Amino acid sequence: MTPAPATTPLPTFPWQEDEVGMLTTDGHVGGDKQAGPSVSRRFWLARPDDTYTVATATYYYTVEYREVGDDGEETGAVSSDVDDFERATKFIDIECQTEFTLCRDRNDVGGTEINSTMDLAYPYDLIPRDGAHAQEIVEQLCGAEGTHLYQHSDGSIA
Repeated sequence: MTPAPATTPLPTFPWQEDEVGMLTTDGHVGGDKQAGPSVSRRFWLARPDDTYTVATATYYYTVEYREVGDDGEETGAVSSDVDDFERATKFIDIECQTEFTLCRDRNDVGGTEINSTMDLAYPYDLIPRDGAHAQEIVEQLCGAEGTHLYQHSDGSIA
C-alpha cells in the first residue's frame, strides 16, 4: 500500500483588526440603491517592504424595484425609485463590498494609497422580510468578519 502524499499546510499571515472595530455609518457605499446604514470592519497586514495591505469589508442592504408588465411578469427594468414604474415588485438584498488597498500608512489609507482592488459579493441567498430585518442581517454578517478570513493571504494586490 502506497502512503498518501504529505500535504503542505497553507502559509498563515498575521492580519490584525483595526482598533476601531465595527463601524456603522450613513455613507452610501452601495450608491442609490443602498437603503440603510453601512457597517464595516477593517483589517491590516504589515508587509516586508514597509507597506500595508488593508482590507475593508462593508456590508449594507439595498432596495430595488423591478417593473411588472401588464401580464404580471417582470420586464427586466430595475430602479431604486419605485415612482419610475406603474407596477413594480420590491426586492431587498444584502451586499458586501470588500476593498483591498496597498498603502504606506494604515492610519491614512486613502492618503497613502499605492494600489487597490474592489470585490462585490452577495454573501448569501437571504431574503430579508423588510428593512429592519435586512439591517439585522447586515450587522450579524459584519460581526462574523474576522482575521481568519484573510489569514492565508499574503496581502498581494493584483
